Amino acid sequence: MKLTPFSRYKISGHSMEPTLKNGQVVWVNNWPYLINKIRVGDIVIFEQDGKELIKRVAKINGKSVSLMGDNRSDSLDSRTFGEVNIEKISGKIITNK
Repeated sequence: MKLTPFSRYKISGHSMEPTLKNGQVVWVNNWPYLINKIRVGDIVIFEQDGKELIKRVAKINGKSVSLMGDNRSDSLDSRTFGEVNIEKISGKIITNK
C-alpha cells in the first residue's frame, strides 16, 4: 500500500482505448478498497510480472478478479495471465479526464 491516498499515473499503451489513451494522465486512488468493495467495471492498477498494468474488472471470483483491457484486440489481460489476486491491486482509476 502506498503512503499517499492519491497519485498521478501516465497511461502507456493502447490496451484501454478508447477509455484511456496512450500518454493520458489519470488520477489513482491508492486506498480504494479500505472501505468499499471492488466492483465489476472498476478500472484498476495492479502488478503483473514486475510491471504496473491498468485493466477493467470483468469478473470477481472470491479473492481473485478477471481483468480485461477495453481494447480486446491489443490487450495483455486475464485471457493470457489468468485471474489476479485482489491483494495485487494497488489502486483504482478515479478520473479519466
